[in-house]
Amino acid sequence: MNIIRKQALLAAVLTGVLTITSAYAEDAAPGAPKSLPGGLLKGYLPREALPNSLVLLPPPPPAGSAAFALDEDVARKSVALRGTPRWTQAEVDADLSFPKAAAIFSCALKAPITEERTPHLYVLLRRSLTDVGLSTYAAKDHYHRTRPFMENKEPICTPAQQADIEKDGSYPSGHAAVGWGWALILSEIAPEQTDSILARGAAYGDSRSVCNVHWHSDIVEGQAMAAGVVARLHAEPAFRADLEAAKSELAAIRADNVTPASDCAEEAAALTPPESVDTTLTARAQTDIPKSTITPDSVETRVGTLDFKDGMPSKATLDKVYENLDFVHAFDAFMNTYQGVNIFDMRKGLLEAGVKDNEIIIFSELMDAKSLYLTANSDTIYFHGFIDLSKGPMVFEAPPGSLGLIDDMWFRWVIDFGGPGPDRGEGGKYLILPPGYDGPVPEGGFYVARSKTNHVLAFGRSFMQNSDPKPVVDLIRRTAKIYPYTPGGAGTSIAEFLTGNGTLAAAPQLAPQVFHEGTGKSIDTIPPSDFSYYELLNELVQQEPATSLDAELMGPIAAIGIVKGKPFAPNTRMKKTLSDAVALANATARSLAMNPRDPGAYYYPGKSWFNPLFVGGADFETPAAQITPEGAKPYPRTGYRTLDARTSFFYFATGNTPAMVMNLTGIGSQYLMVTADANKDYFDGSKAYRVTLPKGIPQERFWSFTVYDNQTRSFLDTPQRYPRAGDQSYPSPAAEPDADGSTTVYFSPTQPTAVKRGNWIQTDPKRGWFTILRLYSPTQAFFDKTWQPSEVELVK
Repeated sequence: MNIIRKQALLAAVLTGVLTITSAYAEDAAPGAPKSLPGGLLKGYLPREALPNSLVLLPPPPPAGSAAFALDEDVARKSVALRGTPRWTQAEVDADLSFPKAAAIFSCALKAPITEERTPHLYVLLRRSLTDVGLSTYAAKDHYHRTRPFMENKEPICTPAQQADIEKDGSYPSGHAAVGWGWALILSEIAPEQTDSILARGAAYGDSRSVCNVHWHSDIVEGQAMAAGVVARLHAEPAFRADLEAAKSELAAIRADNVTPASDCAEEAAALTPPESVDTTLTARAQTDIPKSTITPDSVETRVGTLDFKDGMPSKATLDKVYENLDFVHAFDAFMNTYQGVNIFDMRKGLLEAGVKDNEIIIFSELMDAKSLYLTANSDTIYFHGFIDLSKGPMVFEAPPGSLGLIDDMWFRWVIDFGGPGPDRGEGGKYLILPPGYDGPVPEGGFYVARSKTNHVLAFGRSFMQNSDPKPVVDLIRRTAKIYPYTPGGAGTSIAEFLTGNGTLAAAPQLAPQVFHEGTGKSIDTIPPSDFSYYELLNELVQQEPATSLDAELMGPIAAIGIVKGKPFAPNTRMKKTLSDAVALANATARSLAMNPRDPGAYYYPGKSWFNPLFVGGADFETPAAQITPEGAKPYPRTGYRTLDARTSFFYFATGNTPAMVMNLTGIGSQYLMVTADANKDYFDGSKAYRVTLPKGIPQERFWSFTVYDNQTRSFLDTPQRYPRAGDQSYPSPAAEPDADGSTTVYFSPTQPTAVKRGNWIQTDPKRGWFTILRLYSPTQAFFDKTWQPSEVELVK
């Protein structure tokens, strides 16, 4: 819209002059500027100096927003004022033609404003009207917001202007801008009347709501534009000159005791709505409360209807809310502590099997389906034990050629040993310091790590020699040891002793390391999924330091009554709540584990192979570092924990270390899990399936498939005993490649015709299953994905 058209429309809308001619001009005062169309005087500011409302103001509130809900609420309440003195006052306020407009602030100013007695003030108001009014048109023309009366179909207080007003955008309000601009100017001229002047300026803006021609937000942003324009006007010499002259004129009026001609009592009464009418418009602080912050008297939720009379909860509501809160805390306690209960139940299972702390269980003939361990394998020699740090630092001597980790009792990684650890597969002594330990530490000879818990798990695997476990088992039994650390012994130099900072001690006399055979032994390490889960969680909390877990994560645990040093004794209601919560939490964890919803868990685009560690790495915050010719390039920390991935991983896995997800060739191991076939259907134990591994399987040590029971996430128990297939010939025959170099593995209840024993894993017709592909010492083809396994296909 060009500037002439804006001036004309401004005159029509602001002053009610509906016939616009350039001939309408009057000389308002000596030296007054040339008149514009519609009787407007030229403003103080050139066109290009006008503040731009399109730049300065936000867009009008969209439908459905809290701000628009407030607009609708104010408009609805304004309709109730029709026919009252407030409605009549809004009609008077709508006319900005002079000389009528000069009287708008007379009562608030306690002085008349006329062309005869206050010529400079009179011109000041007329010229600033043009500046302030025109400043609103950039936004008006851009948004073309419809006005309230066009939405609610209610009448307006100036029906003769309706046709012109409909053409003019509602946002922001020009009238409200002019009224507030005048209020700011007049409060500077008469600072002693600031409160009454600003109150009249606010009421003037409210008149536009009462008149049903502007939304509340139109008024608020119009007033914001007025403040910007008035601030800009102070940079204009002509404005400042008129301002000073107006001050002198007002002083003269006051000296002559001249009072306003208006009926100020009538105006004051009109601006005070009757008691029977909602006072939203005069109680301005209340109108600014967004609808989104109000709690309705009745709230419909998933736990039923909640009642809040005047914002206060009823007794029935309190019962529902607190019951739900207990449920939420119990649910969170399960989801955020499964890793801890997982490892604690493993320790408890070993204790019940006769394996004490600081003793080692070893699976000399590999692990079979008699032992319930989360997704273990039948390809490596497992050896592990829990180390008690409650009496001081402990030493773990790792055997050569192993691959292992030490985790604390919340399954947080402490340190690796073996191939990925600092001994790099040569074996070595690991000194584990307990929480808060500040005693002597050796200068050398040990790999030192600190735990946040009083117990840790040393969990190792070793590789067979030519598919024979015996020589490696003998090596482990000779070299793996757990014993207390003796300060001043090996690792402490004489020079250090002579400084007075340490002691000297003889090498300790070590008792023979206690080993227990694990193969074929019934050991249950799987966490429960009923109320007893929380009983195990309580045992863990009582066993470990109160500060062993993040305080934020301990919050939900404490909220359900599990607190260090206090008995856990939930009442009947709370037991029912905990039982309900663990049922849903277990269902959620199982769903996340068996069918992750995060696309980042899936390794190959469009395929079913996944691993939750791919999402956020071993700490579930940052993916594994990129490996480049220049070295490792870590990703920046994300600042958030991938909680779903953490729950998913620990629901089916034992042990946590960066080595399980690092992108290094020839070191560690990689795992790909699959729970559904190529058609995305879960595996049926009564049907036959096959998977093909292309030629050049990317591993330097061995590869294998292991099949697990859906329910236990442990070995599927069948007559086969070891539910595995791979390129090692123990404990079952090695898989044989096809003529083209690829290898096909079958999964079915009975061995398919013409399929070699080593290429078949038996399933149970009555039980569902899933499988994991392991690649030990993976090669580059795995990481760059140039090698990919097929999907697991149903054999028809």
